[in-house]
Amino acid sequence: TALQHPNIVRMIGSGSSDGIVYLAMEYLNGDDLSWKLKLQGVLTLDETRDILTSLCLALDYAHEKGFVHRDIKPSNVMLRQSRDGETLEAVLMDFGVAKVREAQTAITGTGGIGTIGYMAPEQIMAAKEVDNRADIYALGVMAYEMLTGELPFKGSPAQVMFAHLQQPPPDPRDVNDDLSSPVAHAILRALAKQPDDRFSSAGEFAAALG
Repeated sequence: TALQHPNIVRMIGSGSSDGIVYLAMEYLNGDDLSWKLKLQGVLTLDETRDILTSLCLALDYAHEKGFVHRDIKPSNVMLRQSRDGETLEAVLMDFGVAKVREAQTAITGTGGIGTIGYMAPEQIMAAKEVDNRADIYALGVMAYEMLTGELPFKGSPAQVMFAHLQQPPPDPRDVNDDLSSPVAHAILRALAKQPDDRFSSAGEFAAALG
């Protein structure tokens, strides 16, 4: 409820009824990004930029408020037409595993929390210690997937986990040779193993995509 941004799903209220706890959220008319990827396979660079630009606005706002989402993935991104009807904009959902800066909660723990295909190396090792750069890593995974139609690391959960921790990220141009060097380098920087080697903000990543 502390997050009031046009690209973050709005929480209206919460409560309980007959022993059932509920959350009331705004209704979003659209489909999630995972559904678009299933239908379309690969997104154009313009579509990817439109979606990531609005998503990065939401994340920079959340990060400034002290939240790290920790579960950035296509199924947590709703898509709807912008007000001009010409582009798609993203609405970020599901802060269910978000980390609040300085918060100490029993639910956070010390192990990995999130979705393994999109988790930063440091999030796999110790989810309690992550900052906004873990979300930027997940954005890099999503950008790679949107522009190539596949995840950068594939295999069993154990293989994917090892790849996030140890293997260098693959160049997206090996799958989509239409991508320019600046776009590929931006994605590879977002996927850097060390947080200090990534972009310092989501907006910086969006700007690097052109």
